[in-house]
Amino acid sequence: MKVVNEKQPKNLIKLTIELNPDEIKPYLLSAASRLSERTEIPGFRPGKAPYDLVKQRFGEAAIYEEVAEEVVKKTYIEAVLEQKLEVIGRPQIQIQKMAPGNLLVYTATVALMPEVKLGDYQKLKTRKKKAEVKPEELKKTMAELRKMRAKETLANRPAQTGDKVEIDFELSIDGVPVDGGSNKKFPVVLGENRLVPGFEKNLIGLKAGAKKDFQLEYPKEYFQKNLAGRKVDCSAKVNTVYQIELPAWDDAFAKLLGSFKNIQEVEEKIEVNLKAEADHEEEHRFERELLKEIIDRTEFGEIPEILLEAEGQRMMAEFKSGIEERGIKYDDYLEHLKKSEAEIAKDFQPQAVNRIKSALVLRAIRLKENITVDTSQLEAEIKKQKEVYKNDLDTYNKIDSPEYRDQYEEMLLNRKVFDYLDSLINPPK
Repeated sequence: MKVVNEKQPKNLIKLTIELNPDEIKPYLLSAASRLSERTEIPGFRPGKAPYDLVKQRFGEAAIYEEVAEEVVKKTYIEAVLEQKLEVIGRPQIQIQKMAPGNLLVYTATVALMPEVKLGDYQKLKTRKKKAEVKPEELKKTMAELRKMRAKETLANRPAQTGDKVEIDFELSIDGVPVDGGSNKKFPVVLGENRLVPGFEKNLIGLKAGAKKDFQLEYPKEYFQKNLAGRKVDCSAKVNTVYQIELPAWDDAFAKLLGSFKNIQEVEEKIEVNLKAEADHEEEHRFERELLKEIIDRTEFGEIPEILLEAEGQRMMAEFKSGIEERGIKYDDYLEHLKKSEAEIAKDFQPQAVNRIKSALVLRAIRLKENITVDTSQLEAEIKKQKEVYKNDLDTYNKIDSPEYRDQYEEMLLNRKVFDYLDSLINPPK
């Protein structure tokens, strides 16, 4: 087999691979056997007809067509290993010459792994911070628990702060309705300030059946830039008013929440859970900052389009899934944003580049430091995952797929890299 490689623009490489008739012969014999298995040839058992008879029956060109994919698949991998190339993605294959008795010549164009020149990651400045639970966070969680067990009673009186009201409302600017700015029987707890600032204050004092027209101004830093700082005409009708009665924060309430003896146990459990969340968030912040510092110290070769496209598609899939999980139709959300899918994908590009660079430096460090995950460790972790998802058949079955195992192994490798980096920053005493 003869292999010639040529560097192409955008970090691609083109391999021209030639095989002589003797090198192709074993593949031809195997292909002829497969053809004779699929079509009965009188006097021979399936797959046992001699090559010359199969050639006579089907034509040698048919045998070559049968063999092309198998030859390319095997010899492409051999060529990559022979040339000691680090490639990513699927190659673009083009058959240049394929005829009985002649050379088989094809080209394979594929992206190269970007070159990564790691900077000094032995003396990083990023440090972990102590995760703490603030008293206001504890109070907020307690308040949310009380709201979950709150009693709602119809109130035949004007609405006041703390009440829940159901309203019909419409928003417009210069007579033109605001997109998404109308709703029927919309629930609002007065005082939570979840609508346009000032909206809820205008509902205080209204009884069921009352209507009110008023004008507000969107904040200058409003997330929808087309509305930021603009005056909006509001029309609201109160349909119902509910008085909300919150349960007392006492031992009787604790027993409603589960196997708690008293309210002190509830508070302790809340604090433990909030501390775990705070630790988790700090771990993510630490990893993000650590990667940013390493990326800033690292030199990268050109990132091929295939990597950018793959990461962009992955991010778009995550974006779409996140929207739909919130019960929102994807197309409706795009319409609300006044953006096309292509525009959103473009907005994601800087983030996609950063994610690719993060994956590249993690890979480079683990290769340099010879960080590995042994099979027994991977199997143990896979077993744990199966136990977690034993009642979710779809997920359980996916766990054994090669794709899932590869992803999980990658995750374990990255975890080991972060543990290694953390040990450099905080060496064991």
